[in-house]
Amino acid sequence: MITLCYSNFQNNCDTGYVASGNSSQESCVPELFYYNSSTLQAAYFFESVILDGLPLNENDWVGAFNGDICVGARKWDIDNCNGICDVPILGQDSPLTSGYMQHNDIPSFKIFKASSLSYLDASPSENIPWSNFSTPVMSFLYACDDSDCEPDCLGVFGGLALEDCEGVCGGLAVEDCEGVCGGDAVADENFDCDGNCLTEYDDYDICGGTNECLSSSPIPQNTFTMLSTGEVLYHSTNEIVDFQFEIDWCSDTNLCPGTPEQNSINSIYGGDAENWIIDFNNSSNSSEILGIFTDNQSNDHTLSPGCGVLMVLDISNFTGNVHGISDGLWSGPGAVPLNLTFDECTICTDQLSASIVDDFVVVDAYPNPFNPDINIEFSLPNNNNVSILIYNVYGKVIKKVLDNKYLYENTYKFNWDGKDNVGNKVPSGVYFINLSINKGFSTRKVTLIK
Repeated sequence: MITLCYSNFQNNCDTGYVASGNSSQESCVPELFYYNSSTLQAAYFFESVILDGLPLNENDWVGAFNGDICVGARKWDIDNCNGICDVPILGQDSPLTSGYMQHNDIPSFKIFKASSLSYLDASPSENIPWSNFSTPVMSFLYACDDSDCEPDCLGVFGGLALEDCEGVCGGLAVEDCEGVCGGDAVADENFDCDGNCLTEYDDYDICGGTNECLSSSPIPQNTFTMLSTGEVLYHSTNEIVDFQFEIDWCSDTNLCPGTPEQNSINSIYGGDAENWIIDFNNSSNSSEILGIFTDNQSNDHTLSPGCGVLMVLDISNFTGNVHGISDGLWSGPGAVPLNLTFDECTICTDQLSASIVDDFVVVDAYPNPFNPDINIEFSLPNNNNVSILIYNVYGKVIKKVLDNKYLYENTYKFNWDGKDNVGNKVPSGVYFINLSINKGFSTRKVTLIK
């Protein structure tokens, strides 16, 4: 028998409800869920409350009982309790709360189904003893009313327990991406079975990459260089499938008296392009190099974005100074042109001079460091076409101070105001001033500090 304890309040409530004298309750409560206030109380939270396998309607209620006595109730409108509601469960502190909860009593629960004005016994996911001011959190509370409500794998009607892929009720085994129960197969540590990147792409379009080349490569992004050892280094943010560039060993024997008469390149070997088809053609004063990647059903030797040694040139018979190296032609998949430019690599231990110091002289780039502008001075012993380009550390041209301008023999001074081609001030950092004429150039590294 359930005890009804409510006073002679005027009842203006709908059928099945009574007026509440408790200020903390709704104005009308289900008849069996009326209870008196107490200074002793706990709050039992349920992450989900299930009736007939579905969440409660916002008009349904959850009541708590100590035996047959209602000791607390809550209208289960999760929108009014931030997604997870609690049932207040009160303790005995006066004659009005006689029979209410005492320490270590275990409450029972009922669900009031508003649509049918019916009360259903409900089962919590665990039984937790009551204590004053406790706030236990339980996974779920469930009940079943419909005759077609199926039990879960534990036999609980309205329960949520499921069998895992090994047939264990409530087990944790799951199928991997290959459909193997309990398996650990994954497409890659950075990809799921559908090829989706699970982390982030770096500057080199590498899923899970760490932009390692930014710190490990001695040259900026999207450049290449040649060392005195014959190594050709590259640093690209794109895939590479072919390249072509020219080395001008010496166009004037007065500049390079040590140039041998025989071919300057003896052979090409090693590097990341060692499986490519690489050809070279030596003339009296220059060598042209052409590289094409190999692609067949078993091997695709496309160079991935990154950095490293492209190849090694055997130039052991060459004793002169390189006159110039062209930027050449570089392509990605689909013959997409790439803008890889030659970099002198002033920080390289085996730096190869590729400038014609007898044809122009950079007097100075000052002040360095600079803010906000810098002067660029140089001398021309002969009339020539001159370009002054400013590069950032990624190898991108940000400013054209001179663009192939014809100048007469003289000493010149130009100024860069620290702005890019569209007039925006560039940020603090390292920049490269590249001064070039015909087939020669020189580069100065400068620092902008704000």
